[in-house]
Amino acid sequence: MWPLIGIFLTLTLLTLLLGLLCAWLEKHFDGIGVSEWLLDHFYCPAGRILLLILATLLLWPQIDPALRTADLLGLLGDGTFLVNALNTIFLGGLVLSFIPLLGHPAVGLPILSALATAVVARHALPDLPAEVRWWPDMATAVKLLIVAIGGHFVVRTLALRWSRAYDDHFLVEGSIRLFNDWLYLLLQVPLILIYGGGLLRWQPLGGQP
Repeated sequence: MWPLIGIFLTLTLLTLLLGLLCAWLEKHFDGIGVSEWLLDHFYCPAGRILLLILATLLLWPQIDPALRTADLLGLLGDGTFLVNALNTIFLGGLVLSFIPLLGHPAVGLPILSALATAVVARHALPDLPAEVRWWPDMATAVKLLIVAIGGHFVVRTLALRWSRAYDDHFLVEGSIRLFNDWLYLLLQVPLILIYGGGLLRWQPLGGQP
């Protein structure tokens, strides 16, 4: 329970910092063509991907107690893992952005969470067989759909309500983007736990038939 609360708080703080940094940079580079485009389409999305990877690394010990958080966080210093994870998830997000519906965070982000969970599993689980079944079974798929769809309506309601209150109180506008980023990232926590837990059940580990 307490580790999950710590993860929620960590992700909340980092999402807030990233959102504020991106907002400040957007104002700073407003009207500067190439820099503004890179910020909107590369740097800030890459920051969100890193947060998703971090969330997955922090959550895997909750899925498999044999894994240590310190060892998993050490993967962030592994160039092979980092390049593989960033390329896989960034490319996945780029492809999804061109597909109607899948580009919406309610649909696309859970897919990217599954990709992140799978990439971490491949690097962190030594007993994972060479031929891995990545696609969820029916029970897990139903759980993922229920949480993703239900969570989307909760996120949409809370983000709209809280952003309006925030904008009215501080006499600003546009905070809904920050609330959306934060709440959708927190929604990935149960999805990662469900998908990762299923991943351990779908195939035998340790070479067992």
